[in-house]
Amino acid sequence: MKLFAPNVIVMGDKLFSISRAQSRASTPAEAERFETAIMAIRDKITATAFGRKFLDIIGNNKQPIAIVPAVETDNALTQANSGTDASSADFSKTTADGTIAFGSGRGSMTRIFINPFGTFEDVGVERTLVHELTHAYRQARGRWRPASMTQFVLSPPHPATVLMSFPDWEEWFGVVVEGVWASEAGASKVRIAQQRGVFFMTFAERPSGPSPWAPDEKPINPSDRFAERYDRAITRILMEESDLYFAMKSSRGWFNPIKVHSDRQSEIQ
Repeated sequence: MKLFAPNVIVMGDKLFSISRAQSRASTPAEAERFETAIMAIRDKITATAFGRKFLDIIGNNKQPIAIVPAVETDNALTQANSGTDASSADFSKTTADGTIAFGSGRGSMTRIFINPFGTFEDVGVERTLVHELTHAYRQARGRWRPASMTQFVLSPPHPATVLMSFPDWEEWFGVVVEGVWASEAGASKVRIAQQRGVFFMTFAERPSGPSPWAPDEKPINPSDRFAERYDRAITRILMEESDLYFAMKSSRGWFNPIKVHSDRQSEIQ
């Protein structure tokens, strides 16, 4: 067992299968290999200013977060011990028997199932872990509320198109946090949609500068478009997770819709 952040631990003693919902005891060598690999990812996260702030914030939460090994190489999962306690008090869902259940907002111990040697397509294991840590933090604090993105998009297209981009606000939030970190860490492209197999661009690329044919032309920054479209969703970050909002705002990464949003609010005022 190793300490990833103040209230985030790495535990390699059991190996899990997400798809089969099974587990077995890890060998000492397997456990050590997993824990060492996850701590190496931690070093990459904290190599950026935002990454250090991010771990400081998520490590100080109500309930512990455990990072545990999974066999899958293309899928990671965050799961709270108690879905009721992980969910905010204003979040409700209909149970199998037709009753409506509300969250308690107390926060729940949460596990992240991940394979540090996985591929995760074009995202990579470091970004995937940052994404899942964002989910785990929300659940550990009892703030999990996967609201539909249709209510957060300005002048939305057809609702089905919005949902093809992001299934809910929590997934959108995870993509924003991973994108800000990745751009600061040197990535040349970041995700701007989570779903696979859609017919529009799911990645934004780092601006290359003005065109040589139009030297006075300002390069199009993907942060501007993203911040404009998801203005209401970014406002929700400020309302619910102000620490993360201001940590992202100060990032020097090329993808930073939070800074764009903050600058626009300052201009309005």
